[in-house]
Amino acid sequence: MPRRAAPELLGALAAAGIDYVEEPCAGLDPAGWSALAAVGPALAVDESAIESEAFAAHLEAGAAAVVILKPCFVGGLFAARDRALAARARGLRVVVTSALEGPIGAAAAAHLALAIGVEEPCGITLRAGATAPAWLDPARASLRPPDAAGLGVEGPA
Repeated sequence: MPRRAAPELLGALAAAGIDYVEEPCAGLDPAGWSALAAVGPALAVDESAIESEAFAAHLEAGAAAVVILKPCFVGGLFAARDRALAARARGLRVVVTSALEGPIGAAAAAHLALAIGVEEPCGITLRAGATAPAWLDPARASLRPPDAAGLGVEGPA
């Protein structure tokens, strides 16, 4: 949304009961988020914090209440875990998502979410044509993996 329209639009979204808004304005620096943080729903940071320095700047600015993590974009599972721990240490909500992964990558993202204690629905999706294990259904209300090794996902034959 355009920066000048953001306060009004965010206010309307808050009135509609929206939980959070991801990346409210393109090109807005972390310090610029502060003015918007008090206007409407919680703000979620994602692509503007892919680089490590930008992520640190967002944590320091303290305007985002939610951190969206796509492991494949931030350096893998360990880098995403480290970011999740840093965000949680500041009291931020963490949502684990996926981007272009097949079923193994999506299962890995789900495993990360579970490892850091995220039980709410995550934005874990699959690229077109990929088949997910039955428990990884985007329409489900929670992550409940099976007891099977490897989270029920098999690699290529």
